[in-house]
Amino acid sequence: MVKLQKQCATNLTNFINDLKVKILNERLIHWDDTVIMINTKRSCLRYYGNELLALYTAHERKNKEGLDEDNILNNLSKKTVVMHDHNKVNYNKDYNFENAECCVHLIRDLRSLNENLKREWIDDLITLLITTNNERKEYLKNKLYFENKYIKEVIEKYDAIIIKAKEKNKTDFSKYYGNDEKCLIKRLEKYKSNYLMWVVRFDVPFDNNNSERSLRMSKTKMKVSGQFNNIGSARNYVVIKSYIETCKRNGLNEHIAITKLLEGKPYTIEEILKNND
Repeated sequence: MVKLQKQCATNLTNFINDLKVKILNERLIHWDDTVIMINTKRSCLRYYGNELLALYTAHERKNKEGLDEDNILNNLSKKTVVMHDHNKVNYNKDYNFENAECCVHLIRDLRSLNENLKREWIDDLITLLITTNNERKEYLKNKLYFENKYIKEVIEKYDAIIIKAKEKNKTDFSKYYGNDEKCLIKRLEKYKSNYLMWVVRFDVPFDNNNSERSLRMSKTKMKVSGQFNNIGSARNYVVIKSYIETCKRNGLNEHIAITKLLEGKPYTIEEILKNND
């Protein structure tokens, strides 16, 4: 089985190269990473993709060197939007793409803080985000953007909440959670345009759920198998997973896709995407 897995991964070399080219030409991609175990050590599995494409990579360490080795983020243009869960490495000066922050992830952070502080400004911000997103869903049925007046109102409400939050943090500083609140407020202020990009641009999503869904099965695998024996087996796994998942997203039967792979004639990326036309 190990030899067969290695052979299948080798047969997908051209597929992976072509898949990366396709991802690099997308206007929007999602990415995230999760912890996997390799020979008892904490390691990293990454995902890049969208609704039709899925690329997974594995590394022994979670660092920028691994990101650059993947040759995705460091090769994206200024026209590309990358959706993520506040991965601060994305703001490195070596990268040119635009960053969009996941608001679902932000709401989780806000609610977590609110469990300890019970701040009115947190409730206000959560309400603003959810209400505006619901409005956008209605607009998407007939329109492609909010009117400038509406966008301005949302931004003004956001700014007002931040001012209220800073004042509350200053006058009612919590001994235990005050610094956490202060850091979150600074993040909201510094990355405002990234958190609100979906308000200005309807081609940018509200959340990074695509990444979370894409990594879920890998987390399940870790619960079942525990770990990979070595980095080689982890990388063989992610190559094959990239192929099967991309086939699945484009409506191809996974069993047929695997059969073709075992026969040494896997689908090409053009054949896979053509099925979705």
